[in-house]
Amino acid sequence: MTQFNKLTLASTDALPNVIVSELSHWGLMTATGEQRLSYLQGQLTCDLVGLEDQQTTWGGHCNPKGKLWSTFQVAKKGDSFYFIMRKDALAITLPELKKYAVFSKIELTDASAFCNLYGIAGAQAEQWLNKTFAITLGEEAVTHLPNGFVMRLIGDTPRFLILLQKSDASLQQISQNLAEAATDDGSFWDALDILAAAPIVGAAMSNVQIPQAFNLQAYDGISFTKGCYTGQETVARAKYRGTNKRAMAILTGATTTEVNSGDSIELQLGENWRSSGKVNLSYRYSDGVQLISSVMPNNLEADSVFKITDNESTLAFMPLPYSLVEAD
Repeated sequence: MTQFNKLTLASTDALPNVIVSELSHWGLMTATGEQRLSYLQGQLTCDLVGLEDQQTTWGGHCNPKGKLWSTFQVAKKGDSFYFIMRKDALAITLPELKKYAVFSKIELTDASAFCNLYGIAGAQAEQWLNKTFAITLGEEAVTHLPNGFVMRLIGDTPRFLILLQKSDASLQQISQNLAEAATDDGSFWDALDILAAAPIVGAAMSNVQIPQAFNLQAYDGISFTKGCYTGQETVARAKYRGTNKRAMAILTGATTTEVNSGDSIELQLGENWRSSGKVNLSYRYSDGVQLISSVMPNNLEADSVFKITDNESTLAFMPLPYSLVEAD
């Protein structure tokens, strides 16, 4: 069996041409049943009407006050929806989604145990996928395989998610060309998610902030035209009345210790420090440079200085890879 270990890279190293990450910390929720679409439309921020088998969308699941239980990417095949999200968030969001599902003809299932998820990244990622799966990837966001699918992610670094049914044949398939790739236990995938400022919600940040605080709108994960859904009033008010005061940010700096999700971040104000947010995702390069995604106040100066509580190493903003200016 292939062993996926932590990929050792310094912050100054070039990205390998192909990185294959085992995403054991990600999971899959499936939705089936004849009322799956109508039920999910009333629960999620994204619009699933018209989603084709070759398309994907980001989305979120909110509580009645508009705070996110989870975020996900969803794909569709035939009569089923496939939601890919962090496992720790899936464990929180699934029971909440099921609360009212008993009144609809829909089956919601944690199918994580029946599949394997991988992330493929790098300049030669697409070529590696074409060779490994004997396919030719087009411009479609989702390419279906006999035993799963490949999802093309947006961003500056070429990246793909692969979902495969769990089997010896699937494991052999993903393993056959690993000698031509750098392998990763999933921790470096977190680094790529941070650099993409992806709107990912894990357990540490579940039920804390509204979708716009995670920049979900920048990934087209919020529909403002689909109609009502749980938490919609708060989400709409944040857009049209400007009530949202937070946004996902990227922080970086050299640290002497590991940083964990949920750790507190402080902002320097003169000689004092004030709480400003919590760590969402984190990754530390081999040379000690740390990457962090965090929901922060959206009115801070670009040269603001931060630190992790009880850690004197300072952090600074990195530019986001997209604009948060919304069209009217």
